[in-house]
Amino acid sequence: MNKSILVLAILICTAMAAGIKTPDTRKYKFIFFTEECFDTFFVQKDFANVSCIKFTLSKALGTGIVVFSTILKVPQIIKIVKNKSVEGLSFPALISETFLYFFTVSYNLFKQNSFSLYGENVFIIFQNIVIMALFYVYGKNFSIAKLFTTYILFGVVVGPLLLQIAPTKLYDFAMIINIVLFFFGRAPQIYSNFKNKSTGQLAAITVLLNLSGCVARTFTVLTEAPDFFVLLNNFEAVILNGTIFAQLLIYWKNTPARAHHSAKKNQ
Repeated sequence: MNKSILVLAILICTAMAAGIKTPDTRKYKFIFFTEECFDTFFVQKDFANVSCIKFTLSKALGTGIVVFSTILKVPQIIKIVKNKSVEGLSFPALISETFLYFFTVSYNLFKQNSFSLYGENVFIIFQNIVIMALFYVYGKNFSIAKLFTTYILFGVVVGPLLLQIAPTKLYDFAMIINIVLFFFGRAPQIYSNFKNKSTGQLAAITVLLNLSGCVARTFTVLTEAPDFFVLLNNFEAVILNGTIFAQLLIYWKNTPARAHHSAKKNQ
């Protein structure tokens, strides 16, 4: 318990030290370059400018994350349609995840952050909404009333935040909810892995991609918009996803497929 409090305190202090973000007033050329950095690279021929290298790399990473997110859940959607089934998917978990993305988008709009810092959340929201609709198409005993009630709930809860008509303090509160939701979304998995000394059917590549995305996003936020709650959210994601990835490495030989393969080799 004391260690958890210490880690949280370190995260908060680090985020506060980064400062509060002001609206991005920089002008860009060819998406990735600020006018100053474009001039530095292509007029002054100074390709060793560390500040411009960091910022341009950050912009490229952020844009890459957003572009990749446009197809992130397409394989899942195709699999559902192909198999005509939503078995194994949790509708409540999908609702919780979508709220998390909505709150993140609302907060970043409120802070006037660059779209490249949060755009992936927008595209994932649309894909989640499509998956929810597929629950009605292929789910057993799933009514149209439940689907529309869910959509209305999103509108009522998130609408004022997206339209920027909610009280200012609610935006910070929304990000606090995000932090809590993400923790309780990952903590049970971490505990289960530790208890079973195995990561079960977790796909290593998926976990690695999640962790890589979180690390890349943390770098872009630190470089472009060192905002307290955005940083805290990303630090939490890196720590929790990093813990799961570490468990994959530690318990690699204990996973069902590996254990079965080892048993056959020993026979």
